[in-house]
Amino acid sequence: MAFWGEDFNRSTIGWSLEERGAYHFLLWHSWSCDGLPPELDRIFRLDPDLKRLWPCLESKFPIAKDGRRRNPRQERGRMEMINISSGKSKAGKLGASKRWQQDNGICHASAIPSAISLPMAEPMRSQWQTDGYSPSPSPLPSLSLPSPISSAIKHTLNGSAVEPEFEKKKLAKSIPASEIERVWECFPRKVGKLKSLALIRKACDLVAIEHDLLDAGDAVEYMIEKVNLFADDCRKKATEPQYIAHPQTWLNGGRYLDPVVTESH
Repeated sequence: MAFWGEDFNRSTIGWSLEERGAYHFLLWHSWSCDGLPPELDRIFRLDPDLKRLWPCLESKFPIAKDGRRRNPRQERGRMEMINISSGKSKAGKLGASKRWQQDNGICHASAIPSAISLPMAEPMRSQWQTDGYSPSPSPLPSLSLPSPISSAIKHTLNGSAVEPEFEKKKLAKSIPASEIERVWECFPRKVGKLKSLALIRKACDLVAIEHDLLDAGDAVEYMIEKVNLFADDCRKKATEPQYIAHPQTWLNGGRYLDPVVTESH
């Protein structure tokens, strides 16, 4: 299993080492078993401490359309690996096809029957006639080459079928610059705009992965809400401007993934 360390650290900011360890353990189990079972008692049998830690871990393994509990970021990585494997398989078949044709002097697959029958079958028939008998020639075996344009078989690492809708791409690239600017305008302290805009776009992508969002606009609205909460907190506490975190500091710290803390009355 590939390990996406940056995504893992950003999505577990504020967790204890025990919670992170349990999350890492479940990620490995989910990878090797093609997801987790939906029944909690089966998950808790993996380790006795999981039941106590599950309130922290539950959001990381929502139930997917196939009924299994799956980590969205992990499934995206699984699809990327499958696509790479499928591409290598197609390239290997195409290369083997070309080498086979070159080794046999064949320019096209349609030339295979005549290329074999002319040099081999005719001398054999002449010898049969000389010996005084003419047995009926056995049909030549049909040969086929791997088709370079055949569709690739969709599969997962353990052989189960893959639905096309699970093949997700990064959403951040599709967000207009004007929408990224909307998030920037919400920060209470505007320093380092260019780098901050790039970090906002990256944060939108991580938010889409973390919350399994399929629309880029939802990620933007989420970020605006989080930045506004940060700005409101600074105003309530009357934080002096020089002590307000720069946008880059706030974004690099993954503060937009922090849970909302409400005041008790």
